[in-house]
Amino acid sequence: LILSDHSLPSFNSIEALDMVKEKQLDIPFIIVSGSVSDEFAVKLMKAGVNDYVVKNSLTRLPSSIENIFANKEIKREIEIMGVLHHKLKCTYQEIEEKNKSITDSIVYAKRIQDSMLPTKEIISKQYPESFISYKPKDIVSGDFYWFGELNGQYIVAVADCTGHGVPGAFMSMIGHNLLNSIVHTKKVSDPSEILKQMNKGIHRILKQDEEGTPSFDGMDIAIVAIDKAQKKLRFGGANSPLYYMRNEEIEILHGDAYGVGGAHLKSVMKYTVLKFNYRKSDSIYLSTDGYADQFGEKKKK
Repeated sequence: LILSDHSLPSFNSIEALDMVKEKQLDIPFIIVSGSVSDEFAVKLMKAGVNDYVVKNSLTRLPSSIENIFANKEIKREIEIMGVLHHKLKCTYQEIEEKNKSITDSIVYAKRIQDSMLPTKEIISKQYPESFISYKPKDIVSGDFYWFGELNGQYIVAVADCTGHGVPGAFMSMIGHNLLNSIVHTKKVSDPSEILKQMNKGIHRILKQDEEGTPSFDGMDIAIVAIDKAQKKLRFGGANSPLYYMRNEEIEILHGDAYGVGGAHLKSVMKYTVLKFNYRKSDSIYLSTDGYADQFGEKKKK
Protein backbone atom coordinates (compact mmCIF):
# COMPACT_ATOMS: atom_id res chain seq x y z
CA LEU A 1 0.00 0.00 0.00
CA ILE A 2 1.26 3.50 -0.83
CA LEU A 3 0.14 6.44 1.30
CA SER A 4 1.16 9.73 -0.25
CA ASP A 5 0.79 13.35 0.77
CA HIS A 6 -0.18 15.54 -2.14
CA SER A 7 2.44 18.27 -1.75
CA LEU A 8 5.92 16.79 -1.64
CA PRO A 9 9.32 18.65 -1.63
CA SER A 10 10.30 17.84 -5.24
CA PHE A 11 7.10 16.40 -6.83
CA ASN A 12 3.39 15.97 -6.10
CA SER A 13 1.16 12.93 -5.58
CA ILE A 14 0.09 12.71 -9.25
CA GLU A 15 3.74 12.50 -10.29
CA ALA A 16 4.32 9.85 -7.62
CA LEU A 17 1.39 7.86 -9.07
CA ASP A 18 2.94 8.17 -12.55
CA MET A 19 6.15 6.60 -11.18
CA VAL A 20 4.16 3.64 -9.88
CA LYS A 21 2.40 3.23 -13.24
CA GLU A 22 5.71 3.53 -15.12
CA LYS A 23 7.14 0.62 -13.13
CA GLN A 24 3.84 -1.30 -13.72
CA LEU A 25 3.37 -1.92 -10.03
CA ASP A 26 -0.02 -3.21 -8.98
CA ILE A 27 -0.03 -1.40 -5.63
CA PRO A 28 -3.01 0.43 -4.09
CA PHE A 29 -2.43 4.21 -3.94
CA ILE A 30 -4.10 6.49 -1.36
CA ILE A 31 -3.56 10.25 -1.20
CA VAL A 32 -3.69 11.97 2.17
CA SER A 33 -4.15 15.72 1.79
CA GLY A 34 -5.09 18.70 3.85
CA SER A 35 -8.04 19.62 1.67
CA VAL A 36 -9.38 18.38 -1.66
CA SER A 37 -11.74 20.24 -3.96
CA ASP A 38 -14.42 18.40 -5.90
CA GLU A 39 -12.66 19.20 -9.16
CA PHE A 40 -9.33 17.89 -7.83
CA ALA A 41 -11.03 14.77 -6.41
CA VAL A 42 -12.39 13.94 -9.88
CA LYS A 43 -8.91 14.49 -11.35
CA LEU A 44 -7.42 12.07 -8.78
CA MET A 45 -9.92 9.32 -9.51
CA LYS A 46 -9.43 9.68 -13.28
CA ALA A 47 -5.68 9.43 -12.75
CA GLY A 48 -6.18 6.05 -11.06
CA VAL A 49 -5.92 6.87 -7.35
CA ASN A 50 -7.71 4.24 -5.28
CA ASP A 51 -8.91 6.71 -2.67
CA TYR A 52 -8.14 10.03 -0.98
CA VAL A 53 -8.46 10.94 2.68
CA VAL A 54 -8.36 14.46 4.14
CA LYS A 55 -6.09 14.89 7.14
CA ASN A 56 -8.85 16.01 9.47
CA SER A 57 -10.73 12.69 8.78
CA LEU A 58 -7.92 10.17 9.29
CA THR A 59 -10.29 7.92 11.23
CA ARG A 60 -11.67 6.93 7.80
CA LEU A 61 -8.27 5.65 6.68
CA PRO A 62 -8.51 2.11 8.18
CA SER A 63 -11.87 1.40 6.54
CA SER A 64 -10.59 2.84 3.24
CA ILE A 65 -7.60 0.48 3.34
CA GLU A 66 -9.83 -2.49 4.16
CA ASN A 67 -12.20 -1.68 1.30
CA ILE A 68 -9.32 -1.26 -1.16
CA PHE A 69 -7.81 -4.64 -0.30
CA ALA A 70 -11.23 -6.30 -0.32
CA ASN A 71 -11.91 -4.87 -3.78
CA LYS A 72 -8.42 -5.90 -4.90
CA GLU A 73 -9.13 -9.48 -3.79
CA ILE A 74 -12.48 -9.44 -5.60
CA LYS A 75 -10.79 -8.08 -8.72
CA ARG A 76 -8.12 -10.80 -8.49
CA GLU A 77 -10.81 -13.49 -8.16
CA ILE A 78 -12.71 -12.03 -11.12
CA GLU A 79 -9.51 -12.13 -13.19
CA ILE A 80 -8.91 -15.76 -12.17
CA MET A 81 -12.53 -16.58 -13.03
CA GLY A 82 -12.06 -14.86 -16.37
CA VAL A 83 -8.99 -16.97 -17.12
CA LEU A 84 -10.80 -20.15 -16.03
CA HIS A 85 -13.86 -19.18 -18.08
CA HIS A 86 -11.67 -18.71 -21.14
CA LYS A 87 -10.02 -22.10 -20.58
CA LEU A 88 -13.40 -23.77 -20.09
CA LYS A 89 -14.74 -22.10 -23.21
CA CYS A 90 -11.75 -23.34 -25.22
CA THR A 91 -12.10 -26.83 -23.74
CA TYR A 92 -15.85 -26.85 -24.48
CA GLN A 93 -15.22 -25.81 -28.08
CA GLU A 94 -12.59 -28.54 -28.43
CA ILE A 95 -14.96 -31.16 -26.98
CA GLU A 96 -17.77 -29.90 -29.22
CA GLU A 97 -15.57 -30.18 -32.31
CA LYS A 98 -14.41 -33.69 -31.35
CA ASN A 99 -17.99 -34.71 -30.55
CA LYS A 100 -19.14 -33.44 -33.95
CA SER A 101 -16.31 -35.29 -35.66
CA ILE A 102 -17.12 -38.54 -33.82
CA THR A 103 -20.87 -38.15 -34.43
CA ASP A 104 -20.30 -37.45 -38.13
CA SER A 105 -18.20 -40.62 -38.36
CA ILE A 106 -20.89 -42.68 -36.61
CA VAL A 107 -23.62 -41.23 -38.86
CA TYR A 108 -21.50 -42.20 -41.87
CA ALA A 109 -21.05 -45.67 -40.35
CA LYS A 110 -24.84 -45.91 -40.07
CA ARG A 111 -25.10 -45.47 -43.84
CA ILE A 112 -22.74 -48.41 -44.27
CA GLN A 113 -24.63 -50.54 -41.73
CA ASP A 114 -28.01 -49.67 -43.27
CA SER A 115 -26.75 -50.65 -46.71
CA MET A 116 -26.06 -54.21 -45.53
CA LEU A 117 -29.59 -54.69 -44.18
CA PRO A 118 -32.13 -56.22 -46.58
CA THR A 119 -34.61 -53.68 -47.91
CA LYS A 120 -38.22 -53.89 -46.82
CA GLU A 121 -39.20 -54.21 -50.50
CA ILE A 122 -37.24 -57.48 -50.87
CA ILE A 123 -38.98 -59.00 -47.85
CA SER A 124 -42.46 -57.61 -48.57
CA LYS A 125 -42.24 -58.97 -52.11
CA GLN A 126 -42.38 -62.49 -50.65
CA TYR A 127 -44.37 -61.59 -47.52
CA PRO A 128 -46.66 -58.60 -48.25
CA GLU A 129 -48.05 -58.51 -44.71
CA SER A 130 -44.64 -58.48 -43.04
CA PHE A 131 -43.23 -55.48 -41.15
CA ILE A 132 -39.94 -54.39 -39.61
CA SER A 133 -39.44 -52.19 -36.56
CA TYR A 134 -35.79 -51.17 -36.39
CA LYS A 135 -34.82 -48.18 -34.24
CA PRO A 136 -31.18 -48.10 -33.12
CA LYS A 137 -30.65 -46.44 -29.74
CA ASP A 138 -27.14 -45.12 -30.51
CA ILE A 139 -27.31 -44.26 -34.26
CA VAL A 140 -25.62 -47.55 -35.18
CA SER A 141 -26.82 -50.78 -33.62
CA GLY A 142 -25.75 -54.16 -32.33
CA ASP A 143 -29.10 -55.56 -33.48
CA PHE A 144 -29.58 -56.56 -37.11
CA TYR A 145 -31.86 -58.61 -39.33
CA TRP A 146 -31.05 -60.76 -42.35
CA PHE A 147 -33.05 -62.27 -45.23
CA GLY A 148 -32.00 -64.76 -47.88
CA GLU A 149 -33.29 -67.41 -50.26
CA LEU A 150 -31.85 -70.87 -50.92
CA ASN A 151 -33.41 -73.69 -52.95
CA GLY A 152 -36.93 -72.30 -52.67
CA GLN A 153 -36.65 -71.67 -48.92
CA TYR A 154 -36.63 -68.24 -47.36
CA ILE A 155 -34.34 -67.76 -44.39
CA VAL A 156 -34.91 -64.96 -41.89
CA ALA A 157 -32.61 -64.09 -39.01
CA VAL A 158 -32.85 -61.55 -36.19
CA ALA A 159 -29.75 -61.08 -34.03
CA ASP A 160 -28.73 -59.17 -30.91
CA CYS A 161 -24.94 -58.74 -30.66
CA THR A 162 -23.05 -58.06 -27.46
CA GLY A 163 -22.35 -54.38 -26.94
CA HIS A 164 -24.24 -51.29 -28.02
CA GLY A 165 -23.45 -48.59 -30.53
CA VAL A 166 -20.16 -48.90 -32.39
CA PRO A 167 -18.89 -52.16 -30.76
CA GLY A 168 -22.24 -53.83 -31.39
CA ALA A 169 -22.25 -52.56 -34.97
CA PHE A 170 -18.86 -54.19 -35.60
CA MET A 171 -20.26 -57.46 -34.31
CA SER A 172 -23.32 -57.09 -36.53
CA MET A 173 -21.04 -56.81 -39.58
CA ILE A 174 -19.34 -60.07 -38.57
CA GLY A 175 -22.73 -61.77 -38.12
CA HIS A 176 -24.03 -60.47 -41.45
CA ASN A 177 -20.96 -61.67 -43.36
CA LEU A 178 -21.08 -65.08 -41.68
CA LEU A 179 -24.73 -65.55 -42.66
CA ASN A 180 -23.94 -64.63 -46.27
CA SER A 181 -21.05 -67.08 -46.34
CA ILE A 182 -22.90 -69.96 -44.66
CA VAL A 183 -26.16 -69.66 -46.61
CA HIS A 184 -25.12 -68.33 -50.02
CA THR A 185 -21.60 -69.77 -50.36
CA LYS A 186 -21.78 -73.01 -48.37
CA LYS A 187 -25.46 -73.57 -49.31
CA VAL A 188 -26.62 -74.32 -45.75
CA SER A 189 -30.34 -73.87 -45.02
CA ASP A 190 -30.83 -75.84 -41.80
CA PRO A 191 -31.13 -73.35 -38.87
CA SER A 192 -29.29 -75.62 -36.41
CA GLU A 193 -26.35 -76.05 -38.81
CA ILE A 194 -26.30 -72.30 -39.55
CA LEU A 195 -26.08 -71.60 -35.81
CA LYS A 196 -23.35 -74.20 -35.36
CA GLN A 197 -21.23 -72.70 -38.13
CA MET A 198 -21.84 -69.16 -36.88
CA ASN A 199 -20.62 -70.25 -33.45
CA LYS A 200 -17.45 -71.69 -35.00
CA GLY A 201 -17.02 -68.65 -37.22
CA ILE A 202 -17.19 -66.12 -34.38
CA HIS A 203 -14.75 -68.18 -32.28
CA ARG A 204 -12.38 -68.28 -35.25
CA ILE A 205 -12.65 -64.61 -36.28
CA LEU A 206 -12.28 -63.26 -32.73
CA LYS A 207 -9.67 -65.90 -31.79
CA GLN A 208 -11.78 -66.93 -28.82
CA ASP A 209 -10.31 -70.44 -28.78
CA GLU A 210 -6.83 -69.09 -28.13
CA GLU A 211 -5.59 -69.01 -24.56
CA GLY A 212 -5.53 -65.54 -23.02
CA THR A 213 -7.94 -64.03 -25.54
CA PRO A 214 -10.10 -61.50 -23.64
CA SER A 215 -12.94 -61.51 -26.20
CA PHE A 216 -16.27 -62.87 -24.97
CA ASP A 217 -18.32 -61.25 -27.70
CA GLY A 218 -21.07 -63.11 -29.47
CA MET A 219 -24.75 -62.77 -30.24
CA ASP A 220 -28.22 -64.09 -29.52
CA ILE A 221 -29.93 -65.00 -32.76
CA ALA A 222 -33.17 -66.52 -34.02
CA ILE A 223 -33.28 -68.14 -37.46
CA VAL A 224 -36.28 -69.49 -39.38
CA ALA A 225 -36.25 -71.37 -42.68
CA ILE A 226 -39.61 -71.17 -44.45
CA ASP A 227 -40.73 -73.57 -47.14
CA LYS A 228 -43.66 -71.74 -48.77
CA ALA A 229 -44.54 -74.60 -51.10
CA GLN A 230 -45.05 -77.14 -48.30
CA LYS A 231 -45.94 -74.54 -45.63
CA LYS A 232 -43.25 -75.86 -43.31
CA LEU A 233 -41.13 -73.85 -40.94
CA ARG A 234 -37.90 -74.75 -39.16
CA PHE A 235 -36.71 -72.64 -36.25
CA GLY A 236 -33.39 -72.47 -34.45
CA GLY A 237 -32.95 -70.12 -31.52
CA ALA A 238 -29.65 -69.32 -29.82
CA ASN A 239 -30.93 -67.64 -26.64
CA SER A 240 -33.56 -65.92 -28.76
CA PRO A 241 -37.24 -66.93 -29.05
CA LEU A 242 -39.85 -67.18 -31.77
CA TYR A 243 -43.41 -65.90 -31.08
CA TYR A 244 -46.03 -67.95 -32.86
CA MET A 245 -49.69 -66.86 -33.00
CA ARG A 246 -52.59 -69.01 -34.16
CA ASN A 247 -56.29 -68.32 -33.58
CA GLU A 248 -55.38 -65.38 -31.33
CA GLU A 249 -53.35 -67.62 -29.03
CA ILE A 250 -49.63 -67.06 -28.74
CA GLU A 251 -46.93 -69.63 -28.12
CA ILE A 252 -43.26 -68.89 -27.41
CA LEU A 253 -40.61 -71.24 -28.79
CA HIS A 254 -37.41 -70.64 -26.80
CA GLY A 255 -34.84 -72.72 -28.64
CA ASP A 256 -31.49 -73.21 -26.86
CA ALA A 257 -30.46 -71.28 -23.74
CA TYR A 258 -27.11 -70.13 -25.12
CA GLY A 259 -26.06 -67.85 -27.92
CA VAL A 260 -23.35 -68.16 -30.57
CA GLY A 261 -19.75 -67.16 -29.91
CA GLY A 262 -18.65 -65.68 -26.61
CA ALA A 263 -17.70 -67.54 -23.47
CA HIS A 264 -19.54 -70.77 -24.29
CA LEU A 265 -17.68 -74.02 -23.90
CA LYS A 266 -16.23 -75.58 -27.03
CA SER A 267 -18.42 -78.62 -26.37
CA VAL A 268 -21.54 -76.45 -26.82
CA MET A 269 -21.68 -76.74 -30.57
CA LYS A 270 -25.08 -78.37 -31.04
CA TYR A 271 -28.27 -76.41 -31.62
CA THR A 272 -31.85 -77.67 -31.65
CA VAL A 273 -34.16 -77.22 -34.60
CA LEU A 274 -37.94 -77.06 -34.06
CA LYS A 275 -40.23 -77.94 -36.99
CA PHE A 276 -43.93 -77.35 -37.57
CA ASN A 277 -46.45 -76.76 -40.35
CA TYR A 278 -47.95 -73.30 -40.51
CA ARG A 279 -51.24 -71.97 -41.84
CA LYS A 280 -51.81 -68.94 -43.99
CA SER A 281 -53.56 -67.14 -41.10
CA ASP A 282 -50.69 -67.72 -38.64
CA SER A 283 -48.44 -64.88 -37.46
CA ILE A 284 -44.78 -65.33 -36.65
CA TYR A 285 -42.62 -62.74 -34.87
CA LEU A 286 -38.88 -62.54 -34.27
CA SER A 287 -37.49 -59.91 -31.94
CA THR A 288 -34.42 -59.00 -29.92
CA ASP A 289 -34.82 -58.11 -26.25
CA GLY A 290 -34.46 -54.46 -27.29
CA TYR A 291 -38.23 -54.46 -27.84
CA ALA A 292 -39.28 -56.32 -24.69
CA ASP A 293 -36.94 -54.31 -22.45
CA GLN A 294 -38.32 -50.88 -23.32
CA PHE A 295 -39.32 -48.80 -20.26
CA GLY A 296 -42.57 -46.88 -20.08
CA GLU A 297 -43.69 -43.95 -17.95
CA LYS A 298 -43.87 -46.15 -14.84
CA LYS A 299 -40.31 -47.43 -15.46
CA LYS A 300 -41.53 -51.01 -15.74
CA LYS A 301 -40.60 -53.43 -18.48
